[in-house]
Amino acid sequence: MDAKEFLMRRLLLNEDINMDFLQLQQILKSISRLERLETRTDLRKERVQGGELPGSPATKLVDQKIDLERTINEKVAENIAIQEEINEAIRYCKDYDEIRVMKKRYLERKDWATISQEIGCSESKVYALHKSAMDKIEEFLKSKSFLE
Repeated sequence: MDAKEFLMRRLLLNEDINMDFLQLQQILKSISRLERLETRTDLRKERVQGGELPGSPATKLVDQKIDLERTINEKVAENIAIQEEINEAIRYCKDYDEIRVMKKRYLERKDWATISQEIGCSESKVYALHKSAMDKIEEFLKSKSFLE
């Protein structure tokens, strides 16, 4: 893994977590629909023989919800650990402008033009700061055995 892959893995994990959240919202909507359907049914007229069947749609949805919430929590914990590693790598740069560029690019997800405007320098200067910071981060990662 090179420095760019190291820095990008947090963004990719964020996208993955966001997709999981969208899927969780769909499951919650389905559970809500089933609950509304159950409240419309007059249960006094229904014959009860031991509750829901193990393979019922409601049971499957609740199991999916629990599994997905567990997965999201694991990914969020991993994301926090990755962010701490990235912050440590960015601090290794020591140059204030390089640190600002890297944080804006990889933590705040800003584009080059926005970074240039916020820092108050040309895009070519931002690219140069980025290149210099990436070289330092590569050095940092090699020293920490993140890279082979």
